Amino acid sequence: MVRAMTLGHALGIASLLAGCAATEPDASHDTAGSTTAATSSGAGTSTADSGSSSSAADPSDGSTTTTTTGGASSSSSTTTTGEPSLPEGFDPFACATTPPDVLRERLCDEAADPEHAPDEIFIHCRNEGGCLAPAYPEPGESLRVMAWNIERGMELDAQIAAFVDGTLPTPDVLLLGEVDRGCARSGDRNVAWELASALGMDFVYGVEFIELPRPGDAITATCEHGNAILSRHRIGNVELLRHSVNESWYATDEPRLGGRMALMADLAIGDRMVRVAALHFESGVEDGRKREAQAAELADAMLAQANPAIVGGDTNAGLYAIDLALGTHDEATTEAFFTRGFSDAHLAVPQASRVTHPPLLVLDLVLLHGPSAGAATVCPGAVCDALSDHRAVWVDVTLP
Repeated sequence: MVRAMTLGHALGIASLLAGCAATEPDASHDTAGSTTAATSSGAGTSTADSGSSSSAADPSDGSTTTTTTGGASSSSSTTTTGEPSLPEGFDPFACATTPPDVLRERLCDEAADPEHAPDEIFIHCRNEGGCLAPAYPEPGESLRVMAWNIERGMELDAQIAAFVDGTLPTPDVLLLGEVDRGCARSGDRNVAWELASALGMDFVYGVEFIELPRPGDAITATCEHGNAILSRHRIGNVELLRHSVNESWYATDEPRLGGRMALMADLAIGDRMVRVAALHFESGVEDGRKREAQAAELADAMLAQANPAIVGGDTNAGLYAIDLALGTHDEATTEAFFTRGFSDAHLAVPQASRVTHPPLLVLDLVLLHGPSAGAATVCPGAVCDALSDHRAVWVDVTLP
C-alpha cells in the first residue's frame, strides 16, 4: 500500500516513462555483472539469544534499532518428516505446529495498552512461526524465490487458490509484505499461517505495525501487520531489524504503533546456509531519504555475514522505473543496494513487463548478492491485479 502521490509527482513519472523509447536495461544497475554478484565475506553475526530483544543507539539521531531474534516464548519446537542435517551455526526457529488464537495471543507487548506505549516506533514484539512443511526437500543448487506485497491478505482465499491450481508457481522461498494477523479488514485471520499451511511451507512472521482502530475504517480493533518468510527449507537464525531511521504513523489517518522493518533469516540447504530478508520500506512521497537509509541499513546487515544473500519485497522506490527506462541512477533506495554489490534479479525483463504497482511503478524487487539470476518473471496484470495492489515477482536463482 502506497501513500498517495502528489499529482505533480505522478504526472512527472508518467511523462518521463511515456517519452522513453524501449531500450535494453542499463547493465550498470548490476554492479557485479549482468545477473551475478560476488559474495561478501563480511564479519559479525548477532549474539542475541533466541527470543530476546536488544536495542542499539543510532549515533545520527539518537533513535534506536531494535533487533529481535528467535520465536515467541509460547511456541514449541517440532521436527517434521524428512528432518535435514543442519549446518554449523544454524539455530532452528522454535516454531509451533498448531495455530494460536490471534485475537487473544498478540505478539506485541504494547497491543494490550497502546495509549501508554513508551515509544511510537520501537515496539516490543515476539516473532511467530510454524513448522508446516510435511518434508524438507533434498538440497540443490537452485531456488525459486518470490516476493509479494499481498495487500493485507484481504484476498487470501483467491491468493491461495492461485497457488493451488497452478496459476502461480509455488516457490521454494516466499518473501511477503503487508501481512495481517488478526485484523478485521482481512477476516481476523492469521494470514501467514494459513498461506504457509496451504502451501506446505515453514514460516516466520514479524510485526511491522500494531494497527489501531480508526473511524470509518475496517480496523475496528487493535491488530498486527508485518512481513513473513515462507520456505520449503528449514528456517533459523531469525532476526527482526526495525530500522533506526523511521517514520511515526501514530498521529496519521492510519494510526499505528511501530515502524518499518525487515525480517531476516537463514535457510538450511544441505550443509550450507542462505540469508534471506523480507523488506518493506517507507512509502511517503517525501520519504526518499528515509528509504535510502533503510535500504543501506538492511544491505549492510545482510552483508555482515559470509553467506549468499537474497532480499525481496516492496521497496517503495518510486523513481526506479525511470532509472530503468533512462539508464540513470537517481533512485537512492535501489542505489544503496547496487553500490554494495547487490543485483536486480529481474534486470533482463523488458521494461514494459516490469511494472509491479500499476499503472507505472516498479516497486517490488528481488535483490541478489552471491546467487545468480536465471528465469525471472513479473506476474501479469491479468493474473495478479485481482489478487493484490502489487504484482508478485519471482526468479530462479543458482547458488554459488
